[in-house]
Amino acid sequence: MNVVDPHEHGQSDFVAVAECIPLMDAEQAMTRFAKLLRPGGIVAIRFYGKPIFADEKSQDLSDKITSKAFERTFPLKASQMESAIKTMTSRIDIVMFPSETWTNVQRIKWNNDKPLSFRGEERLDHEIKYKCGVGPEDMIEEQVDRDFWAKKDCGIEWVKRFTDAQYPWETTDDEIGAQLKPMDEELEAAMGGKGGTVKVAWPVVLLLTT
Repeated sequence: MNVVDPHEHGQSDFVAVAECIPLMDAEQAMTRFAKLLRPGGIVAIRFYGKPIFADEKSQDLSDKITSKAFERTFPLKASQMESAIKTMTSRIDIVMFPSETWTNVQRIKWNNDKPLSFRGEERLDHEIKYKCGVGPEDMIEEQVDRDFWAKKDCGIEWVKRFTDAQYPWETTDDEIGAQLKPMDEELEAAMGGKGGTVKVAWPVVLLLTT
């Protein structure tokens, strides 16, 4: 366990970590953040997951499209993506805040009834094992709110752009892209046909600590 020397503290008041914690070594990151902050400084870690559709058919089709697109990243085992997926699958609970350094830990989760990871465990090429980092004094708040961060008027083109924005694909004009085309058409029909739009919500996690 890394314990930060109080004499090494910096002068920053606030560190914001938006969308990147799954790509970090969380233990090392928190040690570095502590060195940036003055005593009493705050870290805020935020992450959001895949879109939540109101109807099950659209949700299922969207999940299949995302999983198919992410097959471009295989193999995942022993890669940086394996670590990232482990963090997301844990709903960021893998991130620990040692009491020797951190206090007032808050774990606030919206729509935690839905998975945070963009890939279901059943669609991975390896088994997920992770250690829960939630401490006994951590304050946990959960709420289901499909209006929180909701985005209205999402059509099939938005879905395709969002999927492709998750990872810097070398190309989408490949065999997987060909398989995605009829799946996109099926999702478009489920969303109301040509020009149809729906509202989507998100699972969101916010971690705060001092």
